[in-house]
Amino acid sequence: MKVIKNKAFRLLFFIIGFAGIIAALFFLFDAVTAYEYFDDGTDSNTPFAESEYIKSVISSTVFEINNKTSIDKELNEIDFDSMDLTFYDFNTPDKKESVDVKTILGTDEYYNAIYTGVIGSDNNSFYSYFDKSYVDSIPDNVSGTFYRMSLKDYLRYIKENGERYDVSLMNQYQEKWNDKGDFSPKDDTEKAYQIINGLFAEGKIYTDSESGIIYYLYDSKNSNLLMYFVSENYIYREGDFAQTGHQDLEKVTSDYIYLDYKEKMTKEDFMDSFMYCSAAEAVFGTLPVDSKQIIKNNNLNTYLYSEGANSAYSFDDKNIQNLYLSDMYEIDEIYKLDNDKYNISYKDFSDKLENVSDVYVKYDKYTGNLIQRYKTPNGEIKDFNYLSVQQINTIKNNNVSFVIGTRLYGASSSYGSMYAAYEISRQIPSPITLAIIGFIAFLLAVVILTIGEPKKLIWFDKIPYLFLVGAFVLLFIGVLCLLEEVFRNSISIFSVIMTEPAGVLIGIITVALIIYLICAVIYLSFIRRIKCGKFLDGFITVKIIRYFRKYLKGDKRLIIFVGSFCLASLLIALLIGTVCEFNEIMLVVALMLLLDLAFVMIVIKYMSDTQKLIEVSERIQSGELDAKIDTQKLSFNNKELGANLNNLGEGLSKAVEASVRDERTKAELITNVSHDIKTPLTSIINYVDLLKRENIESPKAKEYIDVLDKKSERLKQLILDLIEASKTSTGNIELEKMNLNIVELTGQIIGEYEDKFAEKNLELVKNISTDNACVYADGRRVFRIIDNVFGNVYKYAQDGTRVYLNLGFDADKKNVILSLKNVSKEMLNISADELTERFVRGDKARHTEGSGLGLSIAKNLTELHDGTFKINIDGDLFTVIISLPLAENNNTVQND
Repeated sequence: MKVIKNKAFRLLFFIIGFAGIIAALFFLFDAVTAYEYFDDGTDSNTPFAESEYIKSVISSTVFEINNKTSIDKELNEIDFDSMDLTFYDFNTPDKKESVDVKTILGTDEYYNAIYTGVIGSDNNSFYSYFDKSYVDSIPDNVSGTFYRMSLKDYLRYIKENGERYDVSLMNQYQEKWNDKGDFSPKDDTEKAYQIINGLFAEGKIYTDSESGIIYYLYDSKNSNLLMYFVSENYIYREGDFAQTGHQDLEKVTSDYIYLDYKEKMTKEDFMDSFMYCSAAEAVFGTLPVDSKQIIKNNNLNTYLYSEGANSAYSFDDKNIQNLYLSDMYEIDEIYKLDNDKYNISYKDFSDKLENVSDVYVKYDKYTGNLIQRYKTPNGEIKDFNYLSVQQINTIKNNNVSFVIGTRLYGASSSYGSMYAAYEISRQIPSPITLAIIGFIAFLLAVVILTIGEPKKLIWFDKIPYLFLVGAFVLLFIGVLCLLEEVFRNSISIFSVIMTEPAGVLIGIITVALIIYLICAVIYLSFIRRIKCGKFLDGFITVKIIRYFRKYLKGDKRLIIFVGSFCLASLLIALLIGTVCEFNEIMLVVALMLLLDLAFVMIVIKYMSDTQKLIEVSERIQSGELDAKIDTQKLSFNNKELGANLNNLGEGLSKAVEASVRDERTKAELITNVSHDIKTPLTSIINYVDLLKRENIESPKAKEYIDVLDKKSERLKQLILDLIEASKTSTGNIELEKMNLNIVELTGQIIGEYEDKFAEKNLELVKNISTDNACVYADGRRVFRIIDNVFGNVYKYAQDGTRVYLNLGFDADKKNVILSLKNVSKEMLNISADELTERFVRGDKARHTEGSGLGLSIAKNLTELHDGTFKINIDGDLFTVIISLPLAENNNTVQND
């Protein structure tokens, strides 16, 4: 056992296994190639040029030459030169013209023109509902006499001599047929409409629009119906016609169409007459039955010539009758002239082909000489019988000369790859046996490596089986595709090996080694897991179950969410699988389920982490500021959130300390400022008052005393506002609440500001919807609120504008609403929230008096009364909205 576990010993068997599988695959490919060439009884000692495969190439080419020469002889016997067709102009029946075939078809090979225009095309303008082919529907015209007309004239005849389909008339007939059950036609029109109605019901005719125009001819005697759909540009024939069904007029491209001639053409004769869509069809209709069959047999699109074999035949040993070129090596300048002849004579082509060919077969009908020979790879010329006696006799009977040549050797040859594969297959006598030996060596190496694999896991062994199996399946599919391509092109591969053996072998060994290493790594990973007892850990299902058990932990909401999501995904997948039958859709469904599973697992982990964060935050909320969470077990942004939460206690402590310190500083500042300023200010005010009582005659002195009086009073008010703002912002104020009618209080304030508003020409527009709005509040503080708001209007409103006052209740009649709206004389480039902050003024240039505390004090006092204070700014329009809760025993009287 120690030897088996030795690294050097295991490396040796690893190499043996690789060599064994490479040998097995190589000899297996060789066996397939050998079977392809030697299963027909060919001896492995037989040269490639004498193999059954090359014999079949020559034989099939001769067979095709015999077929083509037989048909050519029959076609040449058809007498087109004596044929003349007589055409009458449909619009001018007295106008008559006799035309020969050459003038009509414009070619010397009339049969090829007819085949191409009639049999080869099979007139794809027709879509018949019957099995009868179009060619077989073309009737015989022994006289060779036709009416000639344009397609436009044909359609004009239908419109002028037919009836226009009427939708309203059809609706009347349908009402009679369906509602009354009366199907007996009263006239030919109703008979025609019954046929048309049936055709529409069966879907045989259609029109793209309700306004589509349809003309029809109806032969009541034979119940034949010819319809022309103008918008859709097609004709439909129903009844006893040679060809029934659709005819797409867009595909009728000839200048003229032809009808069988009758001396007096009636409407019924017009309908019954077959439409020859081209001159070639008209000529075909005049031919005898045997001539028609010969032309049908002249299939221009079918060749039995072998790829890589060049051939030609001639009836006079001068001109080439037919030529087939597959290998253009040194003969690529041959082409066909306008007169259907080639730019090279038959003799020159034979000589050129003899110089470039490795296999050469030639028959001369005048001398009866048959040459059959080939060249060896060394250039030696050998005779070999490629043709049977029967084939030789057939050639002689056809009285034709032919030549066949092909190249076998060299990379540019069509058979060069086959030759290389053939030669390699000849040199390996028993490829199957060698393949079996290589495969046994590979199995032995696998067994030894399995026993000697150490009982120790590595990082690769933690990858789930699903991914390993997926990678292996993809690799296996790739190898199968590669093998299929190799088997299909084994001949080409052997050819490349023969031309570039070193590079090809290095490439094959490199690719095979990569595949071998991947398979070995996956296989040995399975072995290590089994030996270490971790086999189940690799299954995705086991990991999922363990994952759910770990993170769900009885959380009912999470369990309900996961269960509902999985059930919905499964139902959607089943629905899609039931409705759709495509394998691609099922693959998408499977991928969707895998993505859903991954999503559920991520959500479970995320929600579990979130729950942990909630628990820690609740502990901190309860005052346990030292609560912590392990961020290493968190995922996504929860890890960052957990780290922030861990620092939250310390942050809260610092914030509390800073807040207490700030408040203490503010209180001390206000106290100190008030104490330090208030005492000397009182003295200043008193001395100013004394000065005012003195009999001072100087006007300047009186002006100075007046300024001192105003400024000292303003400074006193500023100190009072500062103290008030400090108290209201901290809530350090006692409210003496009582029932208070805010309507009366507002009226009192309006009276006080009436003269001030008049000074600035401010018009107060009042809208007071009640006489009684009782609030439970501190009257002095509420007065201060409203007074501050009116004072703000007085200071900052645009002179000569209106001020709008609204006083009433909200929709629920639980709050009294007071709003004051004015136009500001300064641009309000400031937000509403900033205006309610202390020491902030809309007049940043400070052209007006004010401390910037009025609105802040008003807002704080309002909120102390459980109300709301809101400011709206719309351009220069400034609005203050105050809401205070009504007293519980408020009795209001609403004004109309």
